[in-house]
Amino acid sequence: MSKRKRLEPPDIRRRKKARVAVSSLEVMMSLGFDRNGRMTEAQADFTGTRDSGDDEPRTPTHSAILSLRSYLVDLNVDVLQLPFVFFQSQIYYFIPDRTTVDVELNALKAAGTMRVFKMISTTNEHSIMLTTDYLDLIEQQSLFFLKQHPHLRIFGLFADVVSLHNEVSITKKRLTSLLGTSATGELKYLIQGGLLLHRDVNSYWFAIPGAGVSYKIMNDSRKKIRTMMRRYPFNETFLEDFKKKKLSVSPFGIEFHLYDCVGVGLLKKVESPGGDLVQLGL
Repeated sequence: MSKRKRLEPPDIRRRKKARVAVSSLEVMMSLGFDRNGRMTEAQADFTGTRDSGDDEPRTPTHSAILSLRSYLVDLNVDVLQLPFVFFQSQIYYFIPDRTTVDVELNALKAAGTMRVFKMISTTNEHSIMLTTDYLDLIEQQSLFFLKQHPHLRIFGLFADVVSLHNEVSITKKRLTSLLGTSATGELKYLIQGGLLLHRDVNSYWFAIPGAGVSYKIMNDSRKKIRTMMRRYPFNETFLEDFKKKKLSVSPFGIEFHLYDCVGVGLLKKVESPGGDLVQLGL
């Protein structure tokens, strides 16, 4: 007889409705946040994001974003020369109420705390960066181009544009008005630096330098995880066991991509008497 762990018998599974494994509150508290979505002192020290005199509680969405960023910091993503970018779908793993997430994301975007970027390779998906991280990327590109063109002004002006315009795209007319007509001749350097992409003849997408690699890793990981799940009986396995698997197509680790796969519906996370399960979704 096989020593493999047995999952819940099929007849029981068919008679029972699966429930979401963990409530959003329980997830946030397990990640080091209190009931108001505010970081505990230990988590603030760990992530380096302690509030500086700000008494306003963080929203659960903001806390999830900071937790995802700390995950990337732990992986030394900057050493891999990849940006601190993550995906809106991953937030849905922590907070299943998508309306709440979308409302809180819009508030964070309006406040200038973070920026949302359209993922050109997909239909309606978005990536996210903290605004401070994005400004760091602008500075990096500026230093690179200033070595060859010491009189460039465009990158400093573009940083101001980022502070004034928080949408995923911008019209040429609006961009020209914010940069000033004298700087529009240097726009090509923003495109070469991966900060702008042509949307159409009259507008641009804001973009993240180097994010194309992250997007490819995400897509490849979705395909790989889907293939891995199909190998299990009933297309399901225990969540903790699956987290121990190696993901050859990504340096981020399988857990990072589990957040994404559950968020987009490729996988479902449910409870069972034997422990939390992950099941093939769509």
